[in-house]
Amino acid sequence: MPATRSETAVFGASASEGPSRTRWLAGVALVLALAALQFVILTRDGSYSYRFVFENAGQLVKGDIVRIGGTPVGQVTGIELGANSRAEVAITIDEDFAPLHQGTRATIRATSLIGIANRYVDVHPGPNFRPELEDGAVLASDNTTSIVELDQFFNALDPPTRRGLGGVIEGFADWYEGR
Repeated sequence: MPATRSETAVFGASASEGPSRTRWLAGVALVLALAALQFVILTRDGSYSYRFVFENAGQLVKGDIVRIGGTPVGQVTGIELGANSRAEVAITIDEDFAPLHQGTRATIRATSLIGIANRYVDVHPGPNFRPELEDGAVLASDNTTSIVELDQFFNALDPPTRRGLGGVIEGFADWYEGR
């Protein structure tokens, strides 16, 4: 039976136009869903983010390397002063080395004694049989170790020991002079 004038005004189409309009709307919804899925896949950077809490950041800077077993696996993405005046270091780790597991430990290390901001974060992943840390998890300060600066080491020595160590260093200088 053909649609009456009042039915057409209410629904906006006759009964014969209904299935094609439904198919068209379903097709548009499918295209939009596929576009959204593609956007999510293409914008995922393939890394996991974590926050490590250190007693101090030890001259660590944004962009410094994160290593596991000496291999660069990510970078420092930010450093903020957190609760109890502790450094909260945001890092990313490539998905090939993530996710990390409970029992993970991290240490700030220096690449050498020369330079000021030559630091990196050395990560020791927890065993794989432990539960995974979620993307964005926080590693508390009881699982991290800040770097010990060279002057902190020398300040721990009493004056006679510092003089003796100075004598050893001068002896090495004499030994290697001209070589």
